[in-house]
Order: sequence, then C-alpha cells, then structure tokens
Amino acid sequence: MFQDEIMVLFEKHTVLTNQEIRYNLRINQNQYAILNTEIKRLCDKDLIRRVGRGVYTIVWNTRWGKVVPTEVEITNNFYMANGEGYMSGPAYYNAIGISTLIPNRKEITTNKYNYVLDNLTNIDIVRPRKMITNENRLYLQLLDGIYYLSKNHCDAPKPLEMFAKQLKQLQLDEITLILMAKKLYPKFVLDMVLEMEEVFHNDETAFA
Repeated sequence: MFQDEIMVLFEKHTVLTNQEIRYNLRINQNQYAILNTEIKRLCDKDLIRRVGRGVYTIVWNTRWGKVVPTEVEITNNFYMANGEGYMSGPAYYNAIGISTLIPNRKEITTNKYNYVLDNLTNIDIVRPRKMITNENRLYLQLLDGIYYLSKNHCDAPKPLEMFAKQLKQLQLDEITLILMAKKLYPKFVLDMVLEMEEVFHNDETAFA
C-alpha cells in the first residue's frame, strides 16, 4: 500500500525515522500499523535496512552487490541534516586549527540525540543546550567550543584568536553571540566571548 511511496522518500533521503516517514506521507494514526507492516516488508526484501530503533537507511544495488551507506554518510545525513546538528568536540577543534590532534572518534551535537543508531563505532552523540535551528546552529557550535576548551586538547598558543577568526569568517553577529552566551552558558563563557571580541576589535587586521 505504501511501499512505492516509501521508496520514493528514500531516493531523496539516505536515512529516515518511522516518524519522518509518517509525516512525509501524511499517515494518520489509524494507518500506523499498516505503515509498520510495509516498512517490515521492505526490510525483508532488503530494499531498506534498520540501523536503529525506528530508523532505516536505503540499500543500493551496485555491480558488486547490495551496499548500504557508510557510518559517516549515515550519521551526517541523519544527525546533521536540515541544520539539526553540528560537529563538536575534538574534531571541531582540529577543523578550526585549535588542535593538531586528529581524533579517532567524531562528536556530533544534534536534536536527534535520543536516537541511538546500531553499531556506531566512531561517533559520540551529544544533547544540545537548546534546540538547534539553521539560525542558531553556528552560534551554538562556537559557544560549545569555548565552553569545552579546557576539557580538550589545545596546542594553539592563542585559541581565542581562532574563535575570533570563526566569528569573522562565518559573519556571526556579535550581539547575538553575547546574548546567547549570557542566556545559555556559565558566566566564564560570556567572559571569554567578551575577551575574544575585544581581541578581535583590537587587531582586526589579524583576521583579514
């Protein structure tokens, strides 16, 4: 009944939850049992596979046989799709130049923190301080970076300058950053944000 429609969804999305399928197909409550049966049949046919409780991914037919997306593809498409998550932790520090250490594990802060995928070997999932949106995502990422700085490896001599470079490159609004720091984080984060912005304005040529 719904199998063709479900597969059309998976042509557009690598990973989908049962709830997302219901929403996209406008399934009413009386049809939940039917939908669950159709999803199971697709799994039995190996057209999709379960990768977590209520979470499914596409199965691709290739010349080498059937394959599923890699762990990185699944996690990126699931946890960070539509601006609902961002890279955090040591991998973030490495990406912006605060740390030269290349971590074995990747940390993702996401709205979907309550979904635990099966067989995650190199991914840690973190709950955000506030629901992530396209509007606040980069601000939260930067503030999280400042908050956890003392708990992670750092070999940059002036880490606040690296955050200031992010502020400039991403064209973030300084007032918004200050207000979010004040509302969502401990006082030391606000103090560091103010210090970072002071450094930025005292020597803007350093970030050109």
